[in-house]
Amino acid sequence: MKARRLVKSTYATLIFLCLFVVALPSHGDSIKVAVASNFLSTAKLLKTEFEKHSPHNIQIISASTGQLSHQILNGAPFDVFLSANKNHPKLLMEQLKLSDHAIFQYAQGSLVLITQQAVSHLPNISSSLKQVLSSSQPVNVIASELQHNIIEQVLSSANKVAIANAKLAPYGQASEETLSTLSLTQVIKSKMVKGQNIAQTFQFFTSGSADAAFIAYSHWLQSDQKTKGVIKIDTNLHHPIEQWGLVIKPSQASQAFVQFLSQPQAVSIIKASGYSTAL
Repeated sequence: MKARRLVKSTYATLIFLCLFVVALPSHGDSIKVAVASNFLSTAKLLKTEFEKHSPHNIQIISASTGQLSHQILNGAPFDVFLSANKNHPKLLMEQLKLSDHAIFQYAQGSLVLITQQAVSHLPNISSSLKQVLSSSQPVNVIASELQHNIIEQVLSSANKVAIANAKLAPYGQASEETLSTLSLTQVIKSKMVKGQNIAQTFQFFTSGSADAAFIAYSHWLQSDQKTKGVIKIDTNLHHPIEQWGLVIKPSQASQAFVQFLSQPQAVSIIKASGYSTAL
């Protein structure tokens, strides 16, 4: 009889413990996400949305892609890396001997040239452009020629032009490729002011240290300070700015965050921030 009561008591205790464990709130982990400076504002929005629906939380660390890559290679304790290009994550994947599944694309950026001078106040278009406009060239060619002419006039009339360091920032590399394609590198060589990342490059512009700057379209779009002139750079003038990520330390939390980046609510935030995605 006592044995039966003991069995019943033990059984009841086990049921209670099971129910208690199920009722316990799930505790998530904290992960460190290294974010390229151009994507910082967007990452903060994604962090807020992610943490609303997940037990996990995110700590964001931001710098230029090159600086973050160097820190990761030297053992910085990051779980996920959101780069502004593909080269750095790919090299890290090889150097750290990570799985091929660790790398992923999350966005594609656009480059803009901003100026303190309204584009409508620029001098008249060049004679070469007038010839193009009077010819039977396709509309898209005319549009590109017009943009190239405007870029040249903006850079020629500027006293200082801010550009991100191409060795550290992919947007800086895209800027230099644009200048090279248009044969304008020498035009601004003596006027160039280099920032360590897009954030610093934009700061040069807003502080008045430069009156024109090449920055990420997303950075301008999310800024409170709008400029008089904004020229979106033709993507044919530079290599695509594909932004790739890398899972450095696989875990439930890091995997949950990476999966979240491809979900509709995350994609919507990324697109609204001035990026395009494959989804």
